[in-house]
Amino acid sequence: MSNEDTDIDSMITTFNTAVTETASEILGKHRQKKKKPGSLQTFSICATKGEN
Repeated sequence: MSNEDTDIDSMITTFNTAVTETASEILGKHRQKKKKPGSLQTFSICATKGEN
């Protein structure tokens, strides 16, 4: 790799890091929503609908 390629890669990495860190500070880290477990009543309704 030439010196220019290394400089460009370095600039891209620095830019990506800056954007990611800024987004994390403003928006917060991405969190997955926790799914509530289904109740036995829900399971039985689904089971009976599947039998029809």
